[in-house]
Amino acid sequence: MPIAEVLLTSIAVRAPSLREVRTGLAELLRPVAVLRAELSAGWPVEVDTALARRRVKAGRPAFDALELLQGAGDLHRPFQRAAEAFELAGLATADQVWSARTQPLATVMMLGASWLAGEPLPRLEPRRLSQRAAAVVVGAVLSSAAGKVRTTVRSGTEDRSACPACGCSPEFSIVGPSGRMLTCARCDTRWRTVRKGCLGCGAHDSPTVARIPSPDVGYDLVVCNGCGRYMKERTRRGGSDLLVERALTSQLDAAAERRGLRL
Repeated sequence: MPIAEVLLTSIAVRAPSLREVRTGLAELLRPVAVLRAELSAGWPVEVDTALARRRVKAGRPAFDALELLQGAGDLHRPFQRAAEAFELAGLATADQVWSARTQPLATVMMLGASWLAGEPLPRLEPRRLSQRAAAVVVGAVLSSAAGKVRTTVRSGTEDRSACPACGCSPEFSIVGPSGRMLTCARCDTRWRTVRKGCLGCGAHDSPTVARIPSPDVGYDLVVCNGCGRYMKERTRRGGSDLLVERALTSQLDAAAERRGLRL
């Protein structure tokens, strides 16, 4: 069951406001959020900023996400801690955590690479928990690296459809008077783009591009029937905690994946 649905079914008869849902999710996910922030702030990742600058200037991402992961050091203990954080949040059982904790390092690396490639979460436990724990750790590594090249990717990337830091696809889009702001699905980098419509093929109009409103979570699911891409989009700011926003919109991801769509 998606995290947001778990929260909604635990709140009283009165339908909660979106702000209340976000607050509840933030509290529920606190153990995971604390660990991810700790890992992101303290990971000893090295990024050659001069090389990153040259790569961005040449139209490439600032760093190669898979290469960075391979040189990130031992991910095994952080992976175990991430599984335990989901148990502390009440989102995993002790048996599921034990199964995840016993995964060898090679499996952790494979799960991290799978997440980077945008493969959907496994449906069955404990594999599902293992993938989510790997995503927490790998996301923290990439976020740490992206923070070191933030000034490099801050300008001159307005025509990018993929993340200027790690090269992964955007997950969220906010459309406002000043343009369109995208958020990377992997390293959380935000950047403005002049691109409109589908970021995959450039299509704009219905029925190729379909917009499915989801007012209960404050987002539209924007689907391109031409190239099979999707995006979660809104027209106003709010909800800056990306861990919460991903939990809040997990049902949109599940719906898109059932249709064979990808970010």
